[in-house]
Amino acid sequence: MPLLVVDRIEGGYAVLTDGRTLADVPLAWLPADVAEGWHLRADFSRDADAEATRRADIADRIRRLSADDDGGDIDL
Repeated sequence: MPLLVVDRIEGGYAVLTDGRTLADVPLAWLPADVAEGWHLRADFSRDADAEATRRADIADRIRRLSADDDGGDIDL
């Protein structure tokens, strides 16, 4: 699992590095007390169940929104 170090905090972001690359990450994504010098484990694993739920929700919204669509022009 990759190890990232908090290089610095700038505004609402933490600048993380793996020693080669820098990445700005919103502080809201990190523990509330995050500080410079912290070492963080990065686990970017896929959540297939959440993905399937989101896709089903989007398909349902599209179905509901297009149910009354006659394909004609929109009058404003």
